[in-house]
Amino acid sequence: MSDGFEKLKEIGAQKIHEQTHIPKEHAHSIINKKFTKMNKIQYLGFISILEREYSIKLDSLKNSAKEYFQESEKDNKTTTEKLFVVPQRKKSYTKHYILLAVLILVAVAIFNTSTQEQSINTPSVDLKITEQPISTPSIDLKTTEQLIDTPSPKPKTTTQIIQTAKKTVAKEKESEPIVKEEAIPKVFKIIPNVKLWMWYADVNTNKKKQKTFSDEFELDADGHWLLALGHGDVSFMINGKLEEYKIQKNIRFEYKNHKLRKITYSEFLTLNKGKEW
Repeated sequence: MSDGFEKLKEIGAQKIHEQTHIPKEHAHSIINKKFTKMNKIQYLGFISILEREYSIKLDSLKNSAKEYFQESEKDNKTTTEKLFVVPQRKKSYTKHYILLAVLILVAVAIFNTSTQEQSINTPSVDLKITEQPISTPSIDLKTTEQLIDTPSPKPKTTTQIIQTAKKTVAKEKESEPIVKEEAIPKVFKIIPNVKLWMWYADVNTNKKKQKTFSDEFELDADGHWLLALGHGDVSFMINGKLEEYKIQKNIRFEYKNHKLRKITYSEFLTLNKGKEW
């Protein structure tokens, strides 16, 4: 065929697996046009890798795959379940400020009431001298002066009442238990939406591995990782936050300092010391 399919068959599934790291069973399915063992994203992703690695065109194979998967998608639609992180509700201290305002209003009302009562109950003495018979007892002016000069108890000032209210609120805060927020555990998980081939390397130790998986796969969240994926229909769980991608072609990432970054092919070569794998 003019698009390079014949050349691909001549190379064979074993050499394709050794040179591109595509699983042997998938290489065999591609050469024999078997579409049932892979999904659309995987199949087209592997074709893109083969076109780039061997500098060939596989348009005929690509069109056949698209036609097959288009028919399959009409009868089988899948939905992706999304994860949500519920933020922890923070404690509110609004009730303390409401209590303080009420205490201040009560203090002002008490102060005003005490002042009014003092002005009403102050005794007045009539010192008017009238003519009386000799037998009429005289008024003792010293006793009257003592009644006038006797001080009444002073009410508390507004400032003293406010300070007392503040101390009451402070004691309430001290008596309340302190609620500590739970620390979010450090997590780095790869969650494929469909079966995924992944090459990964520990940048610190230069150890490299590859695997094909459908369930979630976890790596050390404190590490420095380099990732190459056969397709980008995948999600990442990083310290409680979900990052989702919907990319059909192969994709590369760098994970460092608890952050994930999509990188280009040239950046991948630089981080991998010039090696493609």
